[in-house]
Amino acid sequence: MSRRQAASPGPARSTPPEEGLSREQQKIARWLKKLKFHKGIFGGIRETEVWKRMNELNSLYEEALAAERARCDALIQEARESAAAGKTGEAVSRKGADDE
Repeated sequence: MSRRQAASPGPARSTPPEEGLSREQQKIARWLKKLKFHKGIFGGIRETEVWKRMNELNSLYEEALAAERARCDALIQEARESAAAGKTGEAVSRKGADDE
């Protein structure tokens, strides 16, 4: 098998829809789809460009992580408030049941 045949990507694959992804994850997916590297003088890619792109990607992941932490914190707070309200509601309903 020749080198050219081995390096060919093969048939185009359909990419899965971005449904179910957060806005930040969709931003990362779009960035990765548009990612291109410029060829260097001798046909390879420049190391400095790779590091620059890696830093950009890291920043996107840090933003996504911060957003996910905020979402989880909000869900935890909501669950705690719901549990506290449920306990208060139980105490009221028990008190009413004891009065009968």
